[in-house]
Amino acid sequence: RFVEVVIGGVKTQNNSNTNERYNIQEGDWEAGDQKNGENYWNDDVYLSVWNVGTEFTGSTRPRSGTIKKITAENSDDGTLYKQQKDSSIKTYGGMENNHLAVWSSDDLMIYGTLKGTGDKWNVMYTGSEAAYSYPVNALDYTIIKGSPYYVYRDDYVGGSSANMWGAGLILGREGVWWNKSTFNGSSFEVSQYPLVIERQGKGQPAQSRDSSGGFDSVIEQFTNPRITGYYDASGTIAQSSQNTLTGVDYIYISYYDSYAHCLKYAAYKAGHRPTTGQNLNWGYDNNNTDLIALMRTSDHMTDGKSVVAGYDTTVTNPSSFKEEAGEWSDIVVDGTIPVIVYYNKTNKSLEVARGKQAAPETGNVITSTSSGTDNSESSTGWTKTKGIRPSASSDFGRYVSCEIDGSGNLHVSAQDAANGKLYYLLLAKSGETYKVSKEVCVDSSNSVGQWTDIQLTTPSGTDVVTAGPVISYLSTDGITTAKVAYYDSVSDSWDAMTDPSNYEPLSSKTSVMSDVYESTADAVKAKAAVGFNSTMLVLDFLRDEQ
Repeated sequence: RFVEVVIGGVKTQNNSNTNERYNIQEGDWEAGDQKNGENYWNDDVYLSVWNVGTEFTGSTRPRSGTIKKITAENSDDGTLYKQQKDSSIKTYGGMENNHLAVWSSDDLMIYGTLKGTGDKWNVMYTGSEAAYSYPVNALDYTIIKGSPYYVYRDDYVGGSSANMWGAGLILGREGVWWNKSTFNGSSFEVSQYPLVIERQGKGQPAQSRDSSGGFDSVIEQFTNPRITGYYDASGTIAQSSQNTLTGVDYIYISYYDSYAHCLKYAAYKAGHRPTTGQNLNWGYDNNNTDLIALMRTSDHMTDGKSVVAGYDTTVTNPSSFKEEAGEWSDIVVDGTIPVIVYYNKTNKSLEVARGKQAAPETGNVITSTSSGTDNSESSTGWTKTKGIRPSASSDFGRYVSCEIDGSGNLHVSAQDAANGKLYYLLLAKSGETYKVSKEVCVDSSNSVGQWTDIQLTTPSGTDVVTAGPVISYLSTDGITTAKVAYYDSVSDSWDAMTDPSNYEPLSSKTSVMSDVYESTADAVKAKAAVGFNSTMLVLDFLRDEQ
């Protein structure tokens, strides 16, 4: 038996991918026409079934909403921990294959929610419980052994003549508590606050573009941050007034500096999931914290040591740039080494920067109208693989997303901007560099490939067949729609389809997950799930046809 739908002369059938008599496509079972692996319906002809309309309560007008799967790799035996303001820990067990959604909104908070638990919480705490006069934006997060970490931009400004700015780009963790008034004055010194990755403005009017004070004073300076990390069970970190902590989280962040048009990164280590009574107030002082900045721009405002590609600048209001790189990036860790995949606008291609040490440092900075020196590939910097683009593309790498497998190979999705197509690339690790091992045009429809997100179904896989990537992305051909593409090992091909959602996506981040539960209330597991920002933060599930 099958259900057949004919649209424009094209037949689609749902099927169960089994070599049984009910699934025979041609011939007669009784006459012995069945053949092993032949004459049966396959994945090229099926009716897709979606569960649409899941929305996160309270996510009205979300900003940078992101949804990630809780896996055996990022959780603590399927457990997720939420730190309370009073330093107590709330535990959510059995969360493997579920998902955590995080977003910011017009009410100036960052929220998180676990699907099916009915629990929504403010993941950051401030003295007034209202952090910013401008919304939190440019948000991303990662989960390290059950503990979420967040990178976000504080867009507070005091007005065109108030000379007051927010903290800039910030690293946060569950339960971090600080008083926002600490950051909002011109006297704020970043050396006291390790959570500040880079300060945004100081001492100049909010509408000026001025580097004379060592800060670039431009609204929404830091864009498209990405965060990742790993857990070191044997690592230790000492607190000056408390006991040494065993178990360390290493956190890495990549982001774009829109003032200098360059790619930067930050590296941290922190005590893993502190217990009750340990100081979590990263925002207040540098004495009792279990957070240590291994590399951040706020410690290197004028020397360019955190630059990965392009050049930082101390020139006020620069109008020309020797190299523009990093507007789109993603970051992973290979062992203890950061690897950043990014778009180079100057070269119109994708590039990979692999650290030569755990916390690379360079020195790319322009201090006058001279061009400056490229130190990014120095002995303490990065090994670069450049000029990565499909053979048919002259401009490739925007909206890049990256995953790393157990062999150190990179699985990348990005847009061919020259032709409006979506590509998947497998970049095979070759020593310290990478080479294109597979190149697939996943979707050649018009105007596709914006805001891609990629996930591997089998992280330990070494090839596209075993890794089984899934990709979410947007199409902007007439009306904006969300789409999903996944590799089908049965037919050795890619399937791409439109999410028949009840919502129209904003031009903003998408999220994708594979083999994820639709709800904790039942055992229904979707083949893939697509999340995106609309009037609400939305999650739609593509069900398996079996």
